[in-house]
Amino acid sequence: MNRIMSLTCTLSVCITLSLAQFKQKDVELSLSGSFNSWKTSSTGSGQTNSSERTIGILSGSAGYFVVDGLSLEGEVGIVAVEDEDAAQYVLAGISYTSLSPGSNIAPFVHAGYGISNAVQYPMLGGAPMKITDEMDVKVLNLGGGLKYLVNPWAALRLELNYRTHSWSRENTYYGYSSPYTSKTDYQYANLGVMLGFAVLL
Repeated sequence: MNRIMSLTCTLSVCITLSLAQFKQKDVELSLSGSFNSWKTSSTGSGQTNSSERTIGILSGSAGYFVVDGLSLEGEVGIVAVEDEDAAQYVLAGISYTSLSPGSNIAPFVHAGYGISNAVQYPMLGGAPMKITDEMDVKVLNLGGGLKYLVNPWAALRLELNYRTHSWSRENTYYGYSSPYTSKTDYQYANLGVMLGFAVLL
């Protein structure tokens, strides 16, 4: 009896894993997020001033597998900083997921490029926040991690994510002579951990 039960459980696990997705024409919908704090400090005139802000990032993505393991992705997200207006971003990218036979752990990597209205701005405490009404901040997104299949249609996600936001601002000044324009470049880079889940269709 014990041998039969053991064989049945083994067969059930094999069947479950054989139904795992990441195949051509499959769709993956995922929701991920992170939560941390941003600390800044400055010293001047013998005094030290410091501040701390809470930052949350929530993103949703949809991927379509053009071949086994390789998917094209679209992603939208929100960057929320304490006491500031929430910012948004939109990304397009490519991802590769590798699932070995008999395993329910799938490593993945992905890369994307897009636009946002959030960037790190020193005059506002150095935290990434909404800085423009235009979606003209350039975003480069790189990531990699693991997907843990809990059943044939759902997975938990753990990702190490690297993201840069780049933005340029021009100011025109008028004096006694001809007006002149100065350009300032801003860049925000962040390395963080994203946790989430995915639904496989």
